[in-house]
Amino acid sequence: MKNIELKSENIYKLLRGKITSGEYPDGLKFVPEIALSKELGVAKVTLRSALEKLENDGLILRIHGKGTFVRGRKGKASILVITQGFNNFANPSAHILDGIKERASSDGVEVLIAERQFIESLSGAELAAFCCKENILGIIPIMSFFLGRERILEILKTSGLPVVLPHAHRHDYKTTGFAVTVVREDDGWRSAIEYLSSCGHSKIASIIHDDAPAIRGYSLDEHKKLLEQNGLDAEDSLTVLIPYEREHVKKTVFSFMKMKTPPTCILCYSDYFAIHVYDALKDLSLRIPADVAVMGTCGYPGAVFMNPSLSTIDYQYKKLGSMAFDTLAASGEWFGPDAISAVPQVFIDPVLTIRASTKIKRIEKVIQYA
Repeated sequence: MKNIELKSENIYKLLRGKITSGEYPDGLKFVPEIALSKELGVAKVTLRSALEKLENDGLILRIHGKGTFVRGRKGKASILVITQGFNNFANPSAHILDGIKERASSDGVEVLIAERQFIESLSGAELAAFCCKENILGIIPIMSFFLGRERILEILKTSGLPVVLPHAHRHDYKTTGFAVTVVREDDGWRSAIEYLSSCGHSKIASIIHDDAPAIRGYSLDEHKKLLEQNGLDAEDSLTVLIPYEREHVKKTVFSFMKMKTPPTCILCYSDYFAIHVYDALKDLSLRIPADVAVMGTCGYPGAVFMNPSLSTIDYQYKKLGSMAFDTLAASGEWFGPDAISAVPQVFIDPVLTIRASTKIKRIEKVIQYA
């Protein structure tokens, strides 16, 4: 037994020296254990004992099913955040990233950022080696609406690292198998309609993104049924699906206001649509909310500075980021062959945020039925 321990200690010192000297560079993948044990002239059990000590020292990273990699520098622990369309003004990635960074900073964890396009240029093994070299412990891709066939999924699944989707669609958990944080969009949309109905509105127009797979958790028919259940007009012309473009929004608002009985409120798929709605109503010399109330959805941080301040359903993007980080930090419990918990699906409730753009009561229904 002592002889085995002595051999293991010698192999440990040998490999440690090769790593710390730089002979084995950061990110190097070891040959399989059988081949390495033959190369070193020791039994597998002896080699494994040495590798365990190196792993405890933080000098190597063993990824189940992928191999053993050199982690030469015992640097600061890191996480990798993958973004797409980051420079798009209406993309919430920046706000989610703020929450991730803030939470990571408090734990002394470095945040590395890469665009989806770069990650898709790698293989799963190359990503694993990169993550090993950079001491990356997990990955947070800010993306959603997966179909299950995307290249990025294949790469992430073969990286051997835990993955958390911070702004996932409700179907992404099943489609990807990754941990997710999910906003209860349907609850938020319903609370917006219930609130606007309680303000006395009977005719609410809805501007929806034509690229969205659903209306915040509802099909078009379900959305109309929700309007009817709250005593609101559900005629087809009041729900319009359009691209997120200023001119499309402007034309849509103009068409609403030309109706025989125009809507008294416009509910927007996102706060970013509401920005263009404000401009269109200003062009028509209509006051918000005295003539037309406006409500957004998502929780764009700048909504509070709009004039008037915009009512919204706040998805709490920063909280999504911090929750995703905490979920990743707990991956020791739910990731890998020794996991003791199921892969988590964490839900967050959006917050009905009432501001000046809807702070007005309509009394038409009261007068009509008096």
